[in-house]
Amino acid sequence: MARKASPKPSDARGIGSADPSAQNLALQVHSDRPLAAASDDARLERAYADYIQAALDAPLWSAECPDGVRIPWRLAKQAAAHPSLHDTLGSPGLYLFGDEEGVILYLGMTTTTLWKRLRGRYVAGLRSQCQLAADYASDLVAAGNITGFPEQIRAWYRRAYKGTRYAWKGP
Repeated sequence: MARKASPKPSDARGIGSADPSAQNLALQVHSDRPLAAASDDARLERAYADYIQAALDAPLWSAECPDGVRIPWRLAKQAAAHPSLHDTLGSPGLYLFGDEEGVILYLGMTTTTLWKRLRGRYVAGLRSQCQLAADYASDLVAAGNITGFPEQIRAWYRRAYKGTRYAWKGP
């Protein structure tokens, strides 16, 4: 995350704190640990687990809580326009998608800006993945796979992302 802080790597203050600034500091501290542990698989696994937990414990972003680091997808456009996230969303980086229960569903990386990557396919527009999942949630659950989407949506997605591994082929 783009917050600048220089605490000692062992400083994990803020985890579980009600203070969003302290939680962001803890998240920044934890984000430095996987890189420092990269040469040792066991240390890397623990550092990554600590970082994910810190991210899940961090507050949700809102206009009232601009220090929140988890952005509800329906607030993505508002968050992208907010000064508190200008540097973060205007830089390349990693992103996590999770559900309401805090289960990590997807980890991605981009070399373009985060906002450019996220808005195109994931969070903005009537055919963003988040919007489609919300619109067809019960059909997707009932089908147990992407055949829960109407064929016209699946055909559009195959055309829009032709030649990529993301072109839904279905079961």
